[in-house]
Amino acid sequence: MDAFFDNIAIPSLYSGIAFAFVGSMLHFSPPSEINGVIGYRTKASMKSQERWDFAQKYSAMFMGICGVIMVALSLLSYFIPIDAELKNIGGLGLLLTSAVSMIAATEIALKKRFKNNY
Repeated sequence: MDAFFDNIAIPSLYSGIAFAFVGSMLHFSPPSEINGVIGYRTKASMKSQERWDFAQKYSAMFMGICGVIMVALSLLSYFIPIDAELKNIGGLGLLLTSAVSMIAATEIALKKRFKNNY
């Protein structure tokens, strides 16, 4: 089993599990009121309750999908014959890409949905 964990992208595996778990938790039980502590909190998402509700559901769904993709790619990296250090660097890159794409996609969706008063 140690050989398995030595040959996969660990950062994206662990963060993928966290993304999938937190995304599903926030999707099924989103924060109901605008707050500065939990949930998807940006200036655009906190302008109104309607924006807040939309951003919570959208970002949670996107986060869950990113988590599943990160876990799958981490496990598939077992079959790529490159150094474990490079796999871990790739895993960190995948984590950053997932986080940035989640934020960008949610902000774009907010802008499209509320284009009249963005």
